[in-house]
Amino acid sequence: MTTNSKWWQNAVFYQIYPRSFKDSNGDGIGDIRGIREKIPYLKELGIDAVWLNPIYSSPNNDYGYDISDYQSIHPDYGTREEFEEMLREFHSQGMKVIMDLVVNHTSTEHSWFQSSREDPEGPYGDYYIWRDGKASGPPNNWNSFFGGSAWKYDPLRSQYYLHLFDEHQADLNWANTRVRNEVYRIMNWWTSLGIDGFRMDVINMISKDTSFPEDTRVLDPLVVKGTPYFVNGPKLHSYLREMRQKALSGDSEIFGVGECPGAEFDDVLQLSGYDREELDAVFQMDLMEIDHGKGGKWDIRPWSASDFLLRLSRWQQGLDGRAWPANFFANHDQPRPVSRFGNDGEYHYESASMLAVLLLSLTGTPFIYYGEEIGMPNADYLDISDYRDVDTLNFYHYEREKGKTEEELMNKIRYMSRDNARSPMQWTGDEYGGFSQQNPWIPLGRRYKEINVAHDRSGGPSIFAEYQKLISLRKNCPALSHGRFVPLKSEQQVVGFKKLQPEFQPEGDYLIYANMSKERVNVDLSELLSFPPDTAAVELVYSNYKNNQWEKKLKNRKQDLRPYEAYIVRILGDSDKELH
Repeated sequence: MTTNSKWWQNAVFYQIYPRSFKDSNGDGIGDIRGIREKIPYLKELGIDAVWLNPIYSSPNNDYGYDISDYQSIHPDYGTREEFEEMLREFHSQGMKVIMDLVVNHTSTEHSWFQSSREDPEGPYGDYYIWRDGKASGPPNNWNSFFGGSAWKYDPLRSQYYLHLFDEHQADLNWANTRVRNEVYRIMNWWTSLGIDGFRMDVINMISKDTSFPEDTRVLDPLVVKGTPYFVNGPKLHSYLREMRQKALSGDSEIFGVGECPGAEFDDVLQLSGYDREELDAVFQMDLMEIDHGKGGKWDIRPWSASDFLLRLSRWQQGLDGRAWPANFFANHDQPRPVSRFGNDGEYHYESASMLAVLLLSLTGTPFIYYGEEIGMPNADYLDISDYRDVDTLNFYHYEREKGKTEEELMNKIRYMSRDNARSPMQWTGDEYGGFSQQNPWIPLGRRYKEINVAHDRSGGPSIFAEYQKLISLRKNCPALSHGRFVPLKSEQQVVGFKKLQPEFQPEGDYLIYANMSKERVNVDLSELLSFPPDTAAVELVYSNYKNNQWEKKLKNRKQDLRPYEAYIVRILGDSDKELH
């Protein structure tokens, strides 16, 4: 722990997708009681706070990101009383809870939307973005992120409404003061129940260019049109400052972290800079786009360790002293990191633990996604009928209509689909994976019998145990959680960086380096340390290989890094003074 910092700056978060975490009543759907049952598991791991994906009332066209009532719990998950019991239990164990805030849009089944379409002149008539069409078509050529036009015609109102995502997710009109005040009222209602903050879904899309211009750029067919006019829009910062004043201030420390797709470096500084009074941190998507081509996420491209390090460095160095980073390698919208950045086959344990080293050595707040602590791989479903994600299904059907082959599309989907990260938590190798007593709402990942909590903790090499060690190390080593980040020369598939101790804790600097490939890589340790290692005072703090022969390697200077091998080394003497 460090002094003079907010609680979230010292916390390790765990993200829970409630529908897929633990089913307590045997209906095949994860629920609040299931989460509560696993609080001791999270405590043992070393977690300080959890982020819950949406549990509000919803028709589930986008599984909770289409909210029909912000102040009620979906019956699939339980009751408000059960939620409050769970919240008290988390707090009694010293853990915080933040919830998803989805206020760019609501479900079209929300009473606001129904009133808006039925009575355009009524109190809710201007709660959404309605426009007349032109030339017998939509108001402009903007696209939905889930495919097709971003506009849907409503015959009852005889107008089009904007939906940047699924057609059942209508965008709220944040230019309407009443809409904004309703959002702040809802936020205050939840914090009055005792929650500790919000993760804000696509929060940088709440402000639109209200002239709704055409997007005249020449783009890849898969690229979404219109983004310059609804991402980081003209009144975004004034809306967020107002939100800070009306819903995120007061005596308690309410954490507000925003998901901001398309946010560049300057945008993040404006959104979360220490002097801005807007967001506390931002989930930017730079690293998540490392394998995206010009056509976006479905245009999959190779990536390199040097690019991986470059993207880490850009944010670790650029935000240093100016804004607080939110770090993650996975979430409910992304492939599983061990399948994406590691090797989920022959080197499953090694690559999963290597990624844990990198994530937990970064300055900022780390977010671990459920199952990441056991190296859950992509669900890797074989048939399109196994998928539930509206984005995946839309992509598949649109591209099939264009003549793309089943094999080509399924290869992309098995790699990139959001459902890769939404399969049920793999607790055991028993039928239904220890998640439920019946077939779950979405199939278990295909490898659940060999990769699960019980097997991981059965006495052999344990990824869970490595996460425990690294979380504990991070909490006792301010250089890892708060220190200055200095990238080192990227050699082949090796990622290396130094973490310099903060001034308030001068206990020596740290060297972190990892082989991100299945090939052996020879590294000259003296180049990484910037001084002769045979005269240096160094200490091996962590290795994900047990037979590491550290002393021999140090004496010989050269290290033959094995596949996905990772080290944390404490530098006790002769440190690189130029870096201080």
